[in-house]
Amino acid sequence: DYDKLMKYRIDVLRKNNIKLQDMRDVVQDLEPLAGAREFLEWLKPIVPRVLLLTDTFEEYAMPMFEKLGYPAVFCNSLTVDPDGTITGHTLRLKDQKRRAVEAFQ
Repeated sequence: DYDKLMKYRIDVLRKNNIKLQDMRDVVQDLEPLAGAREFLEWLKPIVPRVLLLTDTFEEYAMPMFEKLGYPAVFCNSLTVDPDGTITGHTLRLKDQKRRAVEAFQ
């Protein structure tokens, strides 16, 4: 049950006072796999509408999307209170990967 798992994870973040900015800082220090950005650039003239499907959350993954050249991304989102505490999540689409692949066929 994904909702139950996410509630557990959000509770762990809250108990450890880990805020959205902390998560963004970690992602900011990560680098894409070697050649990932170059691959996406190479792919553009061949497949001009590349779309990344991910179960991650837009609010903290944005530094990685920036490093990849801002590709089109379908991902989930977080609910965050004014002090940066993550309070919930919103799925972009339940079972999005399977449903997106089916829709693109």
